[in-house]
Amino acid sequence: MPLARLSPLIPFTGLAVLASAADQMSKLWALSALEEGVALSLAPFLALTLGFNTGVSFGVFSETGQNAQMIVVAMTASVTALLIWYAVRAPETERLGLSLIVGGAIGNLIDRFARGKVTDFIDVHVNGWHWPAFNLADTLITLGIVCILVVNFKPARLRAAGD
Repeated sequence: MPLARLSPLIPFTGLAVLASAADQMSKLWALSALEEGVALSLAPFLALTLGFNTGVSFGVFSETGQNAQMIVVAMTASVTALLIWYAVRAPETERLGLSLIVGGAIGNLIDRFARGKVTDFIDVHVNGWHWPAFNLADTLITLGIVCILVVNFKPARLRAAGD
């Protein structure tokens, strides 16, 4: 691959590495500072509660065996590789979002390889209802998706004008 084609990926790669490193640091902090199942309240709607997810998003497939775990890891790694491949060809405006998604995915992959499960600790709740616990990687993936949607959103009046 020519060097000119790789140079746009330097910021992409740097941000993805920074995102996954920040995720791992936050998880290491949670593992050392929090006790599993014990909430540390930060606000009426927010607590830090250490928990683990052996499944995919929101605990889907968490009751399955080791073979399913390997399938989840393989699927996540494959999708991450496809996103990296796409980033080489993607418009520059989408690379920020792709960097956050890839960084978050790598952060969760590291957890799966190192611990066999993903460390979650952010607990958003209202009146006894709790959103499934999540982590910084999940937040980065969500922000990345929002970034991509925002840069690709064109109001109807602009689409009609052919812009």
